[in-house]
Amino acid sequence: MGRYVARRLLQMIPVFIGSTLLVFLMMYALPGDPVRALAG
Repeated sequence: MGRYVARRLLQMIPVFIGSTLLVFLMMYALPGDPVRALAG
């Protein structure tokens, strides 16, 4: 069971980095200022 949890935690790292990078790139690919879009 501990091995399964460790494997799942290690798989979570690239998913977390990939999703963070995707959101970051999408925020800067959109037209306009990202800070203004977040502020409303």
